[in-house]
Amino acid sequence: MKKIIALLFLLTSQITTAQATAVIEDVSYTAHSITFTATGDLSGYTVPTGPYATDYISIMYTGDISSTDNPSNLLIGNLIAGGGPADVGYTGGYGDRLPNYTWIFFGPDVLPAATFSGTPFRVEWRNAQLNPSGTGQIHFLWGNPSNNATTLIQAFNVNDGTVTPVPEPETYAMLLAGLGLLGFIVRRSKKLV
Repeated sequence: MKKIIALLFLLTSQITTAQATAVIEDVSYTAHSITFTATGDLSGYTVPTGPYATDYISIMYTGDISSTDNPSNLLIGNLIAGGGPADVGYTGGYGDRLPNYTWIFFGPDVLPAATFSGTPFRVEWRNAQLNPSGTGQIHFLWGNPSNNATTLIQAFNVNDGTVTPVPEPETYAMLLAGLGLLGFIVRRSKKLV
């Protein structure tokens, strides 16, 4: 039994360390806004490529949670510890080319070395941009989807106003490996009895 408890403890610690350095939490949305908190930093992520790629955090929303309006947005809060974005972002729909998204521009060389503040941050639209009863996904990306290769920070499923994180593939792999090992130990201990 002690071996099983030790194995579960090891498995839990490995799942925790599989998570990326930046963590997006407390994601919620209304027709006019997306609110979230971000902690950690972008170390360990693949650096996106393209013009000004490392200066953008993008929030892409897909599915029937978004409209095709093109209103300007407001950024409210302090995403980076010690300072806010250097410039306001933009939100828009790109039809067949890209799903709707908004971005936050930070200026040269700010974002790669930045630590996220861990305080609530809100992207707010003057018009009703989102569908609170829709289904889809919200992706937090490093880079700008319109002209860069982006790096996924974290993704969330949205279903009728409920927002749940999409587990990382590494989490599934470690969970399956741990369950397999646990099954092996239990079977072996039964044979010894």
